[in-house]
Amino acid sequence: MNNEEELLNFYKDELVCLKESIMSLQEQKQKLIEKVEQLEKQNNILKENNDNLSEMFTQYKEYTSTQIRDLEFQLVNLSVERADRELLLDTLHQEIRQLKKANFEKEQIIKEQESIKQGDNVSSFQDSPDNLSQISQDDQSQRNVEIKQEQVIYLKKQFHTPQKNNKPEIQSIIDSIPKSEYTILYEEEMKKIKDISNKQFEMKIWQDQVMVLFKEKYKNEKIINGKLRELLRNSYPEQHRGKIWSFLIGNQLQINKQLYEKLLLSIPNHPLITNELKNLINKTFTIINDFENSDKLKDELREILTIFHIYRPDMGYIQGMTYLAFMFLIRMPKQKALKCLANILFKSQLLRTFYQFKSHYLEAYFLLFDSFFQEKLPVLANKFNQIKLPKQSFLVEWFYTVFSRAFNLITSSKIWDYFLCEGDLFLIRLTLAVLSNLEPDLLKCEYEDILMLIRQKTYQIKIDELFKHLNKFKIEQKTFQIRLQKQLDDL
Repeated sequence: MNNEEELLNFYKDELVCLKESIMSLQEQKQKLIEKVEQLEKQNNILKENNDNLSEMFTQYKEYTSTQIRDLEFQLVNLSVERADRELLLDTLHQEIRQLKKANFEKEQIIKEQESIKQGDNVSSFQDSPDNLSQISQDDQSQRNVEIKQEQVIYLKKQFHTPQKNNKPEIQSIIDSIPKSEYTILYEEEMKKIKDISNKQFEMKIWQDQVMVLFKEKYKNEKIINGKLRELLRNSYPEQHRGKIWSFLIGNQLQINKQLYEKLLLSIPNHPLITNELKNLINKTFTIINDFENSDKLKDELREILTIFHIYRPDMGYIQGMTYLAFMFLIRMPKQKALKCLANILFKSQLLRTFYQFKSHYLEAYFLLFDSFFQEKLPVLANKFNQIKLPKQSFLVEWFYTVFSRAFNLITSSKIWDYFLCEGDLFLIRLTLAVLSNLEPDLLKCEYEDILMLIRQKTYQIKIDELFKHLNKFKIEQKTFQIRLQKQLDDL
């Protein structure tokens, strides 16, 4: 009996212990539940913070992208404003030269009157070397500038309004220049004008044969470009340049006369057309002051750029476009000029990248140029790297305007011929050619003088020298595309 009671008491004690254990476990369970709830709350808070951080990061990314775009836009505006100031400076120099010319003519009239009074019938300007030696070097250089300026203005007018038979007019200009000045001062320039005159007979051949080949036989674009490159190395009548350019660019965007007129009619009430835009467009019109019918050209140029701003609101008008539109407008009607402008900005990835401020692609193109620069011109590249000269300081202006700001009209036209044939790669090769031509002078300059030298000397490079250097830089299109893609992948 005692044993049973002891066993019963033992089990009672065990039961009490189990109950206590159960209660303890329940308490622990409750604590764990509370901890889980706390962790869930903390997790929710972390999720909210993460969402807030993600939203803040997105906003910051958008803000930085906007800031980068604004800074790049400011850089373009500064480049164009600098170009405008240089153009204004050129205009002032031209006016000074005209004043000097007028003073020179007055002095000559006074000298002739004095000679008549003294009974001296010998002209002060004859062909003999003895009389020419009396002309001072200042007078010779002055006449050099004056006559050359007249020739440039005349040739510019010829570009805008080509005539079917302008040989007599060119010859009359040559004949009107005094023999002494022609022989001594401008033999080389006159030879160039004579060469132009001698090539006029080839225009009929182009009209009757070459253009027919482009329209009928050469349907394959590679064959066309190959044939055209061969022809461009020889004579190239200006009157056909607009047709060739339009043909090479094509019309992937299907812009026609009806679309042009529709966009034109929408200008007066369009919300994108503001006074600020109009003032921005008018800023770069100094580039056409020397052309015949410049007022008409300005109106048409303003119309084209305004329509493009409506047609491509994602890109909009940027000041560098004035140079592109101008190169088309002086060679074709305004509807075709708009077609070519819109299609070249669509077709050329390099131009599209620069005008749309695609930072990722911009950086890739700058790095791509650096790689070719280091490979082809290592000494000059190391010089630029040592003084930390940013390549953008000259690349932006050159690429934005396709070098039409850097060279005269004749050289720029030849550059555009090759650019439209060969594409974006040609601009890289041409940049290397320009720097190669200037390399001896650039290696002697310090940081503050390099950019000034590039702007001044580039305009003076002769077209034969330019293309001589260009032939040194052979780059395959496949190599160009592979390296560009590698730069994009690495960024």
